[in-house]
Amino acid sequence: MKTRLVFLVSIGAGGGDFVTGLLLLCRPAWTLRLLDIPIPSELVWLQYIGVFVSCVGLCYGYGLWSEFWRREKNTLRTVWALTALFRTAVCAFLCTNVLRGKLDPAWLTVATVDGMWAALQCWLLRRGVPASL
Repeated sequence: MKTRLVFLVSIGAGGGDFVTGLLLLCRPAWTLRLLDIPIPSELVWLQYIGVFVSCVGLCYGYGLWSEFWRREKNTLRTVWALTALFRTAVCAFLCTNVLRGKLDPAWLTVATVDGMWAALQCWLLRRGVPASL
């Protein structure tokens, strides 16, 4: 049961970031329209963010691969701890800047998703999930 949960969280969080990052890189304006977020004039910055977001997503895949196929202990726990930190920082940044009027309130959707994944990962890590296999 715990192994299934580890895969679901890692694939859900990592896969979502990887796909979102690729979409921001390849089709930034379309992706923001999909999220109902106003499109800025400088799309290159969104593409830059897309590279980072897709790499964060790939970290989950690396963690799964290292833990389950290479049998390296604690790699996935480290990935979850670091990505929870990144997600918390993104959530705080977006919320602060929406409140300050610097970002459109539609960005709160992104903040909510990152905050939810961060909270779930922290909660699971405190309960020993994923356990070193």
